[in-house]
Amino acid sequence: MHQPPKPGEMMEKIVLLVLSVSLMLVAGCSTIPVSQSPSSDSLKMNEMSMVKNGDYSFDASIYNIDVDTKGTDNHLIDIYINVKNTGTQPVKLIWFSKLTDRTGKTYGGINVSHAGKGAVSGQIFSGASETARDYIRIDSDRDLTELANGATLDVTFIEQQPANGQERTFQTSWQIDPGFFK
Repeated sequence: MHQPPKPGEMMEKIVLLVLSVSLMLVAGCSTIPVSQSPSSDSLKMNEMSMVKNGDYSFDASIYNIDVDTKGTDNHLIDIYINVKNTGTQPVKLIWFSKLTDRTGKTYGGINVSHAGKGAVSGQIFSGASETARDYIRIDSDRDLTELANGATLDVTFIEQQPANGQERTFQTSWQIDPGFFK
């Protein structure tokens, strides 16, 4: 039988909820996609992600993805992301790409992609854009075949050399179409 909450339990839950929401708002970091598939939290490959934090914002999109399938059991996936600074402050970014196949296995990620270095932009001034290359190494034909069944590309952007000394992190995701990695 369900018992009513004790007098302090309900208030504790409300305070925790308010505190959680407040912390998210104080952090001020949000990724706002232009449009999303209604069945997924990820954008389609051709869609742009709008990332915003006050007067600091940029648009991110997949510029190109190349797959080197020359070697057996040793594949390199080059991921080119374009970033356009739509804010008022210059920004310098580093970003890390991570692919997740339909079984949940991941490749790349923070401190892993691009041999742990990620893709690094130069200083991007307001209104300017830059495309940088990240890459992920896939060590087996079987893993590449799994990715060909469809995958999610998560990109984590980290602000480098911010004016206030505190790095900000942003993330966006795209669905990679089945058959793309064949």
